[in-house]
Amino acid sequence: MIINTNTSAQVSANNLQASSAALQRSLARLSSGSKITNPSDDAAVLAVAQRLDAQVQRLSAANSNVGNAVSFTQTQDGYLKKFSKALDRMSNCPSWRRTRPRQTRIVSCMTRNSSSWRVT
Repeated sequence: MIINTNTSAQVSANNLQASSAALQRSLARLSSGSKITNPSDDAAVLAVAQRLDAQVQRLSAANSNVGNAVSFTQTQDGYLKKFSKALDRMSNCPSWRRTRPRQTRIVSCMTRNSSSWRVT
């Protein structure tokens, strides 16, 4: 029995398979924009890259939290300013005299100036 082998065809097929794998790896790197797309590329560098990505995500979340805190503080500050103005107007109400009973003074001041000190 004679076995015919075409070694040059086998070598060419092997080279084609290797170059196809290298092409796929290069295309994956180009499309992702990253030098490392597989853990098999470089495990140590991949671990460092993942840690840096996680740190960037944490810093981004912290930045977002700070922005939310600033917004909340500004809202509270605006509310407290309005409330302070309302209390100042109530304390400076001209109808609060010692000669009237307390309940009458409060009611008359509130009905006259209610639109100017209302907190919205």
